[in-house]
Amino acid sequence: MAFCHLVTNWEHIIAGDKEEYAKTYLYLFDRFFNYGFKFTRDAGLVEDAIQEVLEKLWTDRKKLKRVANPAAYLFTSFRNELLRKIKSPPALHLDDTQPAPVVFGHDAVLIGHEQDDQLRQRLQQAVDQLSPRQKEAIFLRFYEGLSYEEVAGILGITHKATYKLMARALSELRSKMGLPLASILMLLQHHATLPTSF
Repeated sequence: MAFCHLVTNWEHIIAGDKEEYAKTYLYLFDRFFNYGFKFTRDAGLVEDAIQEVLEKLWTDRKKLKRVANPAAYLFTSFRNELLRKIKSPPALHLDDTQPAPVVFGHDAVLIGHEQDDQLRQRLQQAVDQLSPRQKEAIFLRFYEGLSYEEVAGILGITHKATYKLMARALSELRSKMGLPLASILMLLQHHATLPTSF
């Protein structure tokens, strides 16, 4: 399942289709767990927040008919619930001195040669050196494949601020890796096709 199919599933869930809800639950659980682990290493806390958001999706399904963008709505709901449980802003949990890695899978950059493996490691190291906000934006945009508008909604910033945040992040990656911007974008875009679990 991809987020583009979530709109269709959303309609089925609202109509009370338990099978579609179960599929969506499993799909989002993996995505949310990976995302939530960037804020805190407390797996139990992350799981609690996921359970609450996904259970509420089912119990409140009839009230959700007017949600225009299900992916952004669900990510925002999960993020808000997790931060409420943590009771402090994400910057306190994504410590710049020991950055929480944005986990890209081992085969994210089509590893077949030693050079590819080194390039993947360099990208991982460069991403890990970004600010917490930049890492989150990169994760949502390139790993989750969300639009700039959706990323803006989740982060609670303007569309313009999202572009600026992303531009700074990409500029830093280019500087750290010594590669052209087109190469950085191509490397990051490979992550959009990763499976939901590693």
